Amino acid sequence: MSDPRRARTELPTAPQQHLITTTKEKTMTHRKRSRGILASAVALLSAAALAVSGAVAAQAATLDNVPTKGTVHITKLPQPADLGPAADGLDKGPQTGGIDGVTFEAYKVPGIDLGTNAGQQTAGTLTAASAAALIPGGTTPADTQSTQGGGIATFTDLPRGLYLFKETGTPAGVTPSGDFLVAVPLTDPTNEDAWLSDIYVYPKNAQVAAQKTVDDAATLEVGKNIDWTITTSIPRNPNPNGTDPQFVAPDAYRIDDTLKNSELELVGTPVVKAGDTTLSASTDGGVTGDFVVTPVAGGTAEEPTTTYQILLTADGRAKLATAINADANAEVTVTLTTTVLKSAIINNTANVFPDQKAITNNKPIPTNNAISKYGSYQLVKKSTDSSVADLSGAQFRVYASEDAAKAGGNDYLKPSTNTDGLWTTDASGKVVIDGLRYSNWADNATQIEGADGSKFQRYWLVETKSLDNHQLLTEPVSFTVGDDSATQTAQTITNQKNTGGFVLPLTGGTGTLLLTVFGIAILAAVIIVARRRRAHEEAATK
Repeated sequence: MSDPRRARTELPTAPQQHLITTTKEKTMTHRKRSRGILASAVALLSAAALAVSGAVAAQAATLDNVPTKGTVHITKLPQPADLGPAADGLDKGPQTGGIDGVTFEAYKVPGIDLGTNAGQQTAGTLTAASAAALIPGGTTPADTQSTQGGGIATFTDLPRGLYLFKETGTPAGVTPSGDFLVAVPLTDPTNEDAWLSDIYVYPKNAQVAAQKTVDDAATLEVGKNIDWTITTSIPRNPNPNGTDPQFVAPDAYRIDDTLKNSELELVGTPVVKAGDTTLSASTDGGVTGDFVVTPVAGGTAEEPTTTYQILLTADGRAKLATAINADANAEVTVTLTTTVLKSAIINNTANVFPDQKAITNNKPIPTNNAISKYGSYQLVKKSTDSSVADLSGAQFRVYASEDAAKAGGNDYLKPSTNTDGLWTTDASGKVVIDGLRYSNWADNATQIEGADGSKFQRYWLVETKSLDNHQLLTEPVSFTVGDDSATQTAQTITNQKNTGGFVLPLTGGTGTLLLTVFGIAILAAVIIVARRRRAHEEAATK
């Protein structure tokens, strides 16, 4: 009867467990390769001993107990703040936070027969990159699956072999993980005399959130500056050589921000920070410095744009790694200061490319849409006398507060649309006051007048010159700017015409004539009295 132990020792060495690996799991690879070599050495020694004891008549080796197919179960998870142990192929049970919508393709690496020692030894020398080089271009994947139901994708009944798994699609906000290899079947790590035909893999994705804000509450006039800030996560890319440090720098990192040339103009150089560290802008094309800013023209002839590409250099990316290792929640912030060029509803979205794969495939992570709003107000002047046809010439200034308006100082608003800040009505009594921030919108949010912390803005008109033959307004008049204020006619500003108590006697008028007549009468009476007195005196002397 043949010796079953001898038959077992002549089986091919079990697939090394480092074949569930990415380029990020080399430490575990070294340990498992050593364990496989040790197991093979022990088996060979046992075989030699059995041969000497007369067991040479055992039956020839057989591969009957090596599975010819297996199933790979992928559970896609976010990269935690602390690295966990490398995968070993065993089922870890239900996981929380699984990422749905990630697509994987499985490619069988050609020329690798895991049913032979030579095939296993060849597989043991491969990395994901070198295995990819063995797969001819245009090869159809053995299977394609997308994660669902908690980040799970199942590749059922894959024929025995070495498989390269590629992540080909991710939802927004998720950074694709690197390619990785899985051997089918795999040695059971808890029972190295058995095989795993159900292999569980838990690749991690560095999730990157991207947000954009605008700071425009205090900027009330077109022609002044506002700040746009992009805030993104620093990718948690595990260190492939161990856990000191835990995370390494990404292979690329770029942020694009596109501005419409008619609406915004960049002022100076963007300010870039990694955590609390301010990065330095390169002045020599990236030879030194932490980032390079490249303007790229785009858009259309009718609406040209400029995209500012902010690309981190190797030094800049190293500072990202320093920041994320010091604080697992550290972020990148990029602040661009721009001048508002005209009244408009300005929409602005940035794109974040957290690695080279995102750049190559042009699959950025977009930020939210940040909005800044500037508009106009149509002033409508009227007279108390509806027969007045020419309402031109009334002049106004605009103040940001009622107190400033009553003081009537020089702190009136002067948008670039009217730098002297003086607004004059036309013959119809109208003037469009252009270039003011919306009253009910600031810092990318609706503002409610009177609410706690509200940045609602009410404006105040002061008349500096009235219509001809009309009274000057005695108090400031408030108004608001919004979607319909540029064409509004509901709010009118009426001047009192000079009538009634506002009319004073004019030189040569009735009042003067009466005074003249009264004066003449008094003078005549004086003359008459004087003559009578003289006549009386003359009669007395005779």
